[in-house]
Amino acid sequence: STQSTWEVASLVGELMLEWPGTAYNTLSRNCNHFTAHFATRLAAHLQVPEWVNRAARVGDKVVPQPVLQYVTDKWFPPVVMGEPNVEGEVKEPRSDCSQEGVKERYN
Repeated sequence: STQSTWEVASLVGELMLEWPGTAYNTLSRNCNHFTAHFATRLAAHLQVPEWVNRAARVGDKVVPQPVLQYVTDKWFPPVVMGEPNVEGEVKEPRSDCSQEGVKERYN
């Protein structure tokens, strides 16, 4: 990418708001979807190969949504900031992801 460290950090801050962990969906909004979105936001010419999310696309067509939701909730419960996770650890919100916060961190 031709973007500066600050520009990439700012983009990551924006994506943290657009892609919260609570919106994760194994088949329709997973890490591969995020990577493809991040790559195109980083540089429009970057494309993740179509085959990367092939299994998710197929699964999204054949797995009933209630079954997927049950499995996701059971195996991948969302982490709520400030509350203990299954291991009893408390996740604290990250520091300021605004442009000012990113500038302060990377300047």
